[in-house]
Amino acid sequence: MTTDRALVPSTAAGLTSAQILSGLHTVRSVLAPDLSDDELKLFAMVANRSGLDPFAKQVYAVKRKGRVTFQTGIDGYRSIAARTGLYDGQDEPEYGPWIESPFGHPESATVRVYRKGVTRAIAATAFWDEYKPADNDFMWQRMPRVMLAKVAEALALRKAFPYDPEQRQGIGADIYTADEMAQAGPVEPPAPQPSARERVAQRAAAIAAPEEEPDEIIGEAIVIEPATPAEALAKTPQEAAEAVAVKRAARVAGLSAQEFTDAARHGGVLRGAVAKAIGCTGAELDGRVAAMTHAERGVLADELNLDWRGGFGL
Repeated sequence: MTTDRALVPSTAAGLTSAQILSGLHTVRSVLAPDLSDDELKLFAMVANRSGLDPFAKQVYAVKRKGRVTFQTGIDGYRSIAARTGLYDGQDEPEYGPWIESPFGHPESATVRVYRKGVTRAIAATAFWDEYKPADNDFMWQRMPRVMLAKVAEALALRKAFPYDPEQRQGIGADIYTADEMAQAGPVEPPAPQPSARERVAQRAAAIAAPEEEPDEIIGEAIVIEPATPAEALAKTPQEAAEAVAVKRAARVAGLSAQEFTDAARHGGVLRGAVAKAIGCTGAELDGRVAAMTHAERGVLADELNLDWRGGFGL
């Protein structure tokens, strides 16, 4: 029986899921560029529970056919087993008959691991036909014994050290080794990420053309819909200020800007208030204010900070 070298606990074992998630967000483009926010949260939870460090690439996320899986290497399984304090080494792999075609490889590999307190070895056998990948099998052709033995060892370690929720240790069913998963098919390449130049251009475009504010009332605050660039260029500064004042007065009156303007043409009693708001005389605004009730005039005066008793020319 051989005993593996001691494996130190991962630094991830001392981090919370929130701390791991925060770190993953920081280096997302490197570690998990194609994960959704929910998948990234799940990645953080798996890393926290397993104690494997995603920043040291002890555990990583890959996608196949649109589904995310979390993988580690055989050293990750050994590390989890060692942290239980119950790992007691393993025997050298035993191989089945040698098969020559289409290239030399063992039919199977069997590994036995030992757990303290258990009187017999816990064995698992991996068969070549079940785990050899159809594509990207260079390492399986070059080192067939090593690759198949790693799969057998992973199976044995998972049997010997299943996850214990009370002790919060062991190998969970949501982490598999890359060697086991190679037969599941190729990993989807991450979606191409924008270059630094493209990200700067996107931010510049967002600043240059911000989304328009909604033309609505939020609580007691009046939100004025900004003019479009074409409208802004078509108006003089005086005309732009006048349009803002008219729209503000229309809001207080519960009218659209066009309704307010139409009403104003038929005898505006509020021309003094609106004229003062935009810096014009009442004569210049004659016919441009709307007929409003006494109460509405008070509201308008409060909104425009005017003295309605003397400013409306009543």
